[in-house]
Amino acid sequence: MFTAVAWMVSSSGCGAKNSTPGPSVDANVDAAAVASAPPPEVETGGIVPVDAPTPAAADLAGIEWLEDDLAAATAKATTSNPTKPLLVDMWAGWCHTCLSMRQTVLRDAALASYADRLVWLALDTERPENVELVEKLNMSMWPTFYVLDPADQSVHAVFAGGASVEQFQEFLSDGLASYEAKQAGRDGDGDTAQGWMSKAAAAVAATRFGDAEVALVKALALAPPEWSRRPEALVELIRARYKQDAFDRCAALIFESMEAVTRSKAASVTDFTVYGRRCLDGLSVAQRGRALRDMIAALVNLEGDPQGRLSIDDRSDLLYNLRGLYEALDDKDAARAAATRQLKLLSLAAHAAKTPREAMIYAWPRAEVHVYLGEASKLEPELVALHKALPDEYDPPYRLGWLRMKMGDARGAVAPLERAVSLVYGPRKARVWSLLADAYAELGDAPAERQAREGIVTHLRGLPPGLSSKALEKSALEELEAARERSAAMR
Repeated sequence: MFTAVAWMVSSSGCGAKNSTPGPSVDANVDAAAVASAPPPEVETGGIVPVDAPTPAAADLAGIEWLEDDLAAATAKATTSNPTKPLLVDMWAGWCHTCLSMRQTVLRDAALASYADRLVWLALDTERPENVELVEKLNMSMWPTFYVLDPADQSVHAVFAGGASVEQFQEFLSDGLASYEAKQAGRDGDGDTAQGWMSKAAAAVAATRFGDAEVALVKALALAPPEWSRRPEALVELIRARYKQDAFDRCAALIFESMEAVTRSKAASVTDFTVYGRRCLDGLSVAQRGRALRDMIAALVNLEGDPQGRLSIDDRSDLLYNLRGLYEALDDKDAARAAATRQLKLLSLAAHAAKTPREAMIYAWPRAEVHVYLGEASKLEPELVALHKALPDEYDPPYRLGWLRMKMGDARGAVAPLERAVSLVYGPRKARVWSLLADAYAELGDAPAERQAREGIVTHLRGLPPGLSSKALEKSALEELEAARERSAAMR
C-alpha cells in the first residue's frame, strides 16, 4: 500500500499501442467496506523517485487493446476468420469514470471469455485522429462503449457510463448476438427485446432520439419482467426523452420506473436520477418534491445496500448526485452529510491506492468535494505530491491549479496551470488555458491574460470541426476582446 504522497510511478501508460488499459485496482477492495472504515492519517513524507519501477499489475481479463488506431482495429477484425465485431471504449483522460472502468471492470477475470471474440479498441475522444468516429457515434456521456460492425461501423450495442462487471458482460453478450445475427442474415434478432435495443443504439448514434424512444419502449414491452438489461434500457429511455425536451414524459418515467431501475443495484440508478433531475421543469411543486424524494430514497437505499454493485468511483458519483438532490429540496444539512461521506470514501481510496495513476482516478472528485466543504487547503499537499509523481500527466496540475484558484491563491495556481497547458491537448486545452488566463487576470497581468486568450482562440480554430464548435470559439473571442480592452485601459 502506498500513501497519497509516497507512490511509485507506473511504468505503463494508456497511450501505448497494443497495451492493456493501465495498472489495476485491487479486485478485492470492497467499496462499501472502504466507506465504513475509519479515516487514515494523511502522511506527508517524501516522494518515491519518479523512475522507480512499479510491479506489473495482473490483467485477469487477458484483453489485447489497440489504442487510437481505428484502421488497425478494423483490419484486424475484418481479416479474422470468422470476422469479429469491434468493442470501442470512448474515453478521455479528464474523465474519472473512464479511468475507473479501465482499471477495474475492463481487467476483470469475468471478461476473459470475451477477449478473443471481439477486437478491443480504446479511443481518446480528445485526439484529432479519432474525431471522425466520435462525430459519427454522437456520444454525449463519458465513457461510452460500443459493439460495432467493422465493415460499416453500424452499432449493435451501446453502454453509456459506468457499468458493473455483470452489466458489462450482458452488454457484450447482446452486442455479439446482434452482430452474429446480422452475419447470419437475420435482422438484428428480429422482433425481440435485444433486437429493439440494437435499433435504439443505432438511432441514438444518428441523433434520432424519437426513434430511439420508440425502440426502447418496444424493447421494454417485449422483455420478460426480470430482464437483466431493463435498468439500462430505462436509463437510455429517460435520456432519449430528455434529449427531445420531452420533460413531461421524462418526469413520468421517474414515477413509473424508479423501482425497476433500483433492481440493478448498480450505477444505472445514479445515471437514471441524473437525467430525472434535469426533467423536473414544468412539474407542480408537489410533483417535483415527490420526484426528488423518490430519487433520494433510491440512492440512499443503494448506498446502504451491502449487495450494491458499485465501484468506489460509482459510490462517489452516487453521493455527489445525492447531494444535488438534497440541495434541490433545500436540505443543506443532508447535502453536507452526503458530501462528508463522499470525502471520507475518496480519501480512504486515494490513500489505499497502489500507484499514483490509480490515485489520479479520485483527483477531481476529491478536489470538488474538499472545496464544497471548505477544506481545500487539506488536499493541497496531496495534489502537489500527485503532480510530482506524475510529471507528464496534465490532470494533476490542472486540479491543483483549480484548487488554488478556489482558495484565492491565483499566484500559486499559475505554475501548475502553465504546466498543465503545456501537456493537455484537444478541446480540454481551451478549458485549462482559460483557467490560466483567469489567474493572470486576478493578478492584474493584462498582457499575459491577453496572450493566453489569443492562444485559446488560435487553438480552437486549429481543431478539426468535430472537436471544436462555433459556440466555443464565440465565447473565447468575447473573452479575448474583453482582455484586450482591459490591457488597453492599463496603458
